[in-house]
Amino acid sequence: MLLAAILVLKLLATTFTLGAGIPGGMIGPSLVIGAAGGALLALFGEAAGISAANSLSLYVLLGMGAMMAAILQAPLAGLIAILELTRSPDVILPGMLAVVSATVTAGLFSRRESAFHALLRNLGLDYRNDPVTQSLRRVGVTAAMQRAFAVLPRRVDRERIENELKARLHWIVLREADQPDLLLSAADLVHAIARDAEASEFDLLEIPGTRLQTAEIDRLANLREAQSRMRDSGAQALLVTGHAVPGLKRVEGILTAEDIARTYRL
Repeated sequence: MLLAAILVLKLLATTFTLGAGIPGGMIGPSLVIGAAGGALLALFGEAAGISAANSLSLYVLLGMGAMMAAILQAPLAGLIAILELTRSPDVILPGMLAVVSATVTAGLFSRRESAFHALLRNLGLDYRNDPVTQSLRRVGVTAAMQRAFAVLPRRVDRERIENELKARLHWIVLREADQPDLLLSAADLVHAIARDAEASEFDLLEIPGTRLQTAEIDRLANLREAQSRMRDSGAQALLVTGHAVPGLKRVEGILTAEDIARTYRL
């Protein structure tokens, strides 16, 4: 009962301190939890007659290694910890079985990432530092955005459309009151007015074409921030905005996932 109490109370205490942002570490508590869990398993196995009476220490070590491997999503780190504590190659096989099982099981209920990475992500901190991420951090959104666009209302007459298209636009920002902005390819608009040569007015929500969901991002942001913004918001494109006058945002460019990818492919 004492071991079960230690296991439950340590698990609750660690969860509370991490959630409250209290510095207390994670490796130490995880080893205690793993050791208590391994010891409980050894006692249950001994009571059931499937474990040797002198195997308690082995189960404790396996529990510690398995817990470390699970929270770090690093089975090799857990196995090496077991080997360093025992200095015996005889624990390699049971150690591999324990750490791999723990890693796979933890991955089924998480994003298969280290607990430290999950904490940094929840705090909004970017821990990745690969060459692509470094490249994206160095480039501002204004360097990759497309400037050939026009902002149009839902219903617009042919004359205005034709005047806007003379600038060889790539995108149309479809703006309607109290509705999120949508992005329409200018090519789809060209095809629509060509198919219906008699129409004097067009509903940009009704014409055939793909419309992209958008979100806003400040012109001072970099491409890594734009990539995160696109992922977090679920947007398919970003409207790069700046402040024309205090309190009033103006769209300065369009940024898509292809624009971001193009910068590190060059």
